[in-house]
Amino acid sequence: AAARSLASMGEEAQPHVKELVRLLNDPNSYAAYEAVRALGKSGEHGQMYAGKVAGLTGAASHWMRAAACEALGNMGARGEVFAEYLEECQWDESEEVQQAVKGAFAAFEALHAAREAPISIEDSPAIKSTDVPASGVGFLFPGQGSQYKGMLKGVADLPGVQRMLTQAKDILGYDLYSICVDGPEEKLEETQYCQPCMYVAGLAGVEKLKSVSPGAAGNPQAVAGLSLGEYTALTIAGVMDFE
Repeated sequence: AAARSLASMGEEAQPHVKELVRLLNDPNSYAAYEAVRALGKSGEHGQMYAGKVAGLTGAASHWMRAAACEALGNMGARGEVFAEYLEECQWDESEEVQQAVKGAFAAFEALHAAREAPISIEDSPAIKSTDVPASGVGFLFPGQGSQYKGMLKGVADLPGVQRMLTQAKDILGYDLYSICVDGPEEKLEETQYCQPCMYVAGLAGVEKLKSVSPGAAGNPQAVAGLSLGEYTALTIAGVMDFE
């Protein structure tokens, strides 16, 4: 009953995510079914466990497979990382599972459409301001749940990124770059690895911007971050150093 209630709470269920994950240890239970549904609606905290949810698309019970497919669809871009699991369920013997897969892919398509939709700009804006230069740039850094295998692939050769990776290896005692690029996804979901990876990846994004637009990268008008991203923003703002 508690898991069912959490499944209807959406992002308000975030404080209970760890309890929900523990329920997945018995994938054939009704509590695990409701836990999967709740994780799919728990925002970035639930998305951290997308790999565990994806693994349940192969569960013995059709209702668990359907719940896992639906949850991945609700996880947006993080769920789409595991699209290969959904593809394997397209021809499932259960119509309920097939419908859940269709719903998930429809959600991903809607996400892409929203990103690509043109933004209309009114000729006469409702609010006018001359305080901020038209060329102003702001940085917004993501939090845990936005990680994916392959991060840093295109930026590892930048000198600034190489320095950070060397420092990170000395501090952490392991090769952060290898985890970012090779995963596995399950390891990237573990907080002890995910957070350092996301922190460095955010800073690496700024290094990439420096390489193509030094002026924009060197003079942001504002910096902000979601959850873990706040630490990245504070580093860029000079409030704290990399170490």
